[in-house]
Amino acid sequence: MRPGEPFLITMDDVDLDHGLLRVGKVTETKRSFIAFLQPKTIEFTRSQYLPRRDKFVSNITKPIEASKWFGQEVIDRLRQRFLPFDQGRLRREIKDAARAVLGREFELYELRKFFATWMISHASQRAL
Repeated sequence: MRPGEPFLITMDDVDLDHGLLRVGKVTETKRSFIAFLQPKTIEFTRSQYLPRRDKFVSNITKPIEASKWFGQEVIDRLRQRFLPFDQGRLRREIKDAARAVLGREFELYELRKFFATWMISHASQRAL
């Protein structure tokens, strides 16, 4: 997946019983429909992530509802997001952590490129 695509996934797109995410993104350069999850990822998502996510969503939606600044559709969209986080803030925090640990910034695209190259090289080795 491209770095921004996980933020587009809704709870309806997650199928932990079959271990997949429905991405369904179609653009001029990409036609991606599903991503497969490893069993460890499924177990982590069920046992660790979803309970914490639910608590997080509840904690952030209560004040939003009380403020009456946003309509119910905004709150419902937030509740439906699989990753209910601000993408810009998360990217900034990743860059700050990279700067602290690596002494430099890097783009999330660098990780995608590395893993795509790695998967291609391993797939071609299996074919031999």
